[in-house]
Amino acid sequence: IIYLNKHLPALHSDALSKISKAQECQKRFYDPAGTVKYTYKIGDLVKRKNLEKLTFPKKRWSGPWIVIAMNNKDGTSWVIQKKDTSGPMGSTTANVNHMRPWISKDDIEEAN
Repeated sequence: IIYLNKHLPALHSDALSKISKAQECQKRFYDPAGTVKYTYKIGDLVKRKNLEKLTFPKKRWSGPWIVIAMNNKDGTSWVIQKKDTSGPMGSTTANVNHMRPWISKDDIEEAN
């Protein structure tokens, strides 16, 4: 009992320090900071990743889509609508990880 009374507080504090160090490492690894690659504004043209690959081959990206509204304050979810459709039936929600800026052929020719 004397041994436990003498060494248990030291072991306990050592375990607590190792736990806090592990938590800091895990927070750095899992922290979602910096996951948004692009910032979008309402009215931007984007392409959307085609997640419904039922048949092969199918295009990976579809578009152009128009950014209509932001779904959350983090800017990771957006309401988008096909450029050639109108009304609420043509709009859908997309995650920012499944969107990229739309670059048309005209934009490429102007850059050259």
